[in-house]
Amino acid sequence: MNIAKQKRGQSMVEFAVVIPLLLLLILAIFEFGRIYNAQIEVTQAAREGARAGVLEIYKNNDAAVKTKVKALAPSLNLTDAEIEIIWNVAAVSGDTNQSIKVTVAHDVPLITPVIGAFFPGSKARVVGTAQMRKEY
Repeated sequence: MNIAKQKRGQSMVEFAVVIPLLLLLILAIFEFGRIYNAQIEVTQAAREGARAGVLEIYKNNDAAVKTKVKALAPSLNLTDAEIEIIWNVAAVSGDTNQSIKVTVAHDVPLITPVIGAFFPGSKARVVGTAQMRKEY
């Protein structure tokens, strides 16, 4: 057996060892990007929901605020159960200016089974919370 054939065999063995790790890394980057995108959407939706809630036209109207939140995260298909609204939260004890707190929690289903094995139920939970003072 000559040296060239031995080196070619060694290269194939090294490739067989490295390729699964490389694929796992690429899939992990892909899933992380999806989860991070969902986190950004949830946080922005909560922020805009809180912003809408402090306006007088949405005064104590949960349904209108939830509709606004859902409209800002259409790719997540949020349900009413994933959106929590708390009205009249005092920012500081004795504060006369009340506020609204909007929390959006969503489970992102993981596409890659290998990465999903590291998360319970193959879902990653993302939560966004925003609190703002009322303007009326």
